[in-house]
Amino acid sequence: MINKKIILGFAALIAVLMIYKLGEAVGEFFYYITH
Repeated sequence: MINKKIILGFAALIAVLMIYKLGEAVGEFFYYITH
């Protein structure tokens, strides 16, 4: 049986990466609008 903490940690890492990429895309979009 796989440790649930490993699964939760991996899911959290993916979520953080997705949020970071989304924030980066939004930042570039606003930079494009304001310049």
